[in-house]
Amino acid sequence: MRREYQMAAAFMLADNYGVVRLMSSYSFSDSIEGPPMDSVTNMTLPVITSPDMECDGGWVCEHRWSPIANMVEFRNAVAGTNRSRFEVLSSGVLLLNRGAVGLFVLTPDGIMDELINTADGTAWLTINNTDVPFVAFCVDCGE
Repeated sequence: MRREYQMAAAFMLADNYGVVRLMSSYSFSDSIEGPPMDSVTNMTLPVITSPDMECDGGWVCEHRWSPIANMVEFRNAVAGTNRSRFEVLSSGVLLLNRGAVGLFVLTPDGIMDELINTADGTAWLTINNTDVPFVAFCVDCGE
């Protein structure tokens, strides 16, 4: 589920359609279970952060996962640009351009090794990551 959530969130953040709402949550083992609670006060527990900035105590904090946080940076960097290209290649690879500034590529199986046409020419792109099967590039977007 983590992989699919990251793919969906990455696509939402890459595109300029609609209003983005990025959620974070808690883990549970039963569908009627609520968030982490104090058993004495019956109040929701605060988010607990470990020294490595991961969430603990039943909290998941998807917004802190590196791929999601990086896509938030990408979205902020390409803000104000429109989608200039949306294409699904015969290989199943999804390409999304944000003007001449940003390029988002998602390959559902995590494997890609092909030449793609970009706004300025062509680029050979290789992705070999089944856990995080997407990449985003931003041209002249600062640091």
